[in-house]
Amino acid sequence: VSGHSKRDIVNMLGIRPDKVTVIPNGVSGSFRPCEDAQARDRVMKKYGIDAGYILYVGNHAGHKNIGSLIRAFSMLSSRLRAYKLVIAGKVDKRRQRLYGMPDELGLRDRAAFIGAVDEADLPCLYSWASLFVFPSLYEGFGLPPLEAMACGCPVVASDAASIPEVVGRAAMLVDANDPCMLAARMEEALSSNAMREEFRGRGLERAALFTWEAAAKKTLEVYREVYNS
Repeated sequence: VSGHSKRDIVNMLGIRPDKVTVIPNGVSGSFRPCEDAQARDRVMKKYGIDAGYILYVGNHAGHKNIGSLIRAFSMLSSRLRAYKLVIAGKVDKRRQRLYGMPDELGLRDRAAFIGAVDEADLPCLYSWASLFVFPSLYEGFGLPPLEAMACGCPVVASDAASIPEVVGRAAMLVDANDPCMLAARMEEALSSNAMREEFRGRGLERAALFTWEAAAKKTLEVYREVYNS
C-alpha cells in the first residue's frame, strides 16, 4: 500500500522489488466536509465534546505514540486554554497507564478518551476539529490523516515511516519522538488561521488523489499482467 511497505517487504523477506507492486489505499467518499450544524450538535453531544478541540483517531497501540501527544498538549494547555484534546479509538485494557496520563499531568478536564466512534460520525468529528494530530511512529500506510484532510481538517503528522509519502506537502510534519517539537508545531498551527486555511486547502486536494476506484483499477492491471505473463 506504500513504497515504505514495499521496502520493508523486499528487505525483510528477500523478495525481488519487481515482484511487489505498490497500490495505495483509498479514502471513502463518505469522508467530506460536514457543514450540517444539526449533525454537528448531535455528534458533539453524543461524545461529550465542546467546540475547539484537537483530535486523534486510531487505535491505542504503543507505536501510535499517543503518550507523546498528551505530553505535548500538556505543554500547551496553559497557553491555549480554548482547546481540548479528544482521543478517539477503541479502549484497550492493556493501556491503563496511558489512560491515566491526563490525570497525572493535570489535564482531567482538558483531555478525554472518548472510545470507539461510529463510522457515520467520523466525518463530523473530523470536520469540526481545529486540528488533527497523528503522532504515529510506524504506519504501513496511515488512513486517518487522509480522512481528516478529506473532511477539511488541517493535519499535523509524524515524519516517520510511510506517513510523509502519503500526506505529501498537505500536512505539517514533525519528529513526533520529541514532545517539545510536537507541541511547538501544534501551537504554530493553532495560532495561525492563515496556516490552517492553507493546509486545509492542500489537504482537500491531496485526499482527492486517493480513491478506491483507482486502487481497484491498479489491482485489475496487476491481475491482467500476471494472467498474460
